[in-house]
Amino acid sequence: MQNPPPMRKPPEGYASLDPSLMTDDELRRIHYDLGDWIEEALAQAAPHIPKDEIYDSVYAKLSEISSERAARQSEDRGGIDRGRF
Repeated sequence: MQNPPPMRKPPEGYASLDPSLMTDDELRRIHYDLGDWIEEALAQAAPHIPKDEIYDSVYAKLSEISSERAARQSEDRGGIDRGRF
């Protein structure tokens, strides 16, 4: 059986991204890129599994991006609180 290729590195520069300064399209693209990387990381077998620190860093950035996208979508719909707060 052939060994799978080594795990690819996360998208370059992901750690320094500031989601609040990104366009909706940029957020969508990096969200999918990081999500794909996470799925690939979870599917890896030893010895190709990424280090926990790298995985945790990518996951944290993905969560930050997801939160920004959700906030913008809520704002686009007028917000769930409908201006009560």
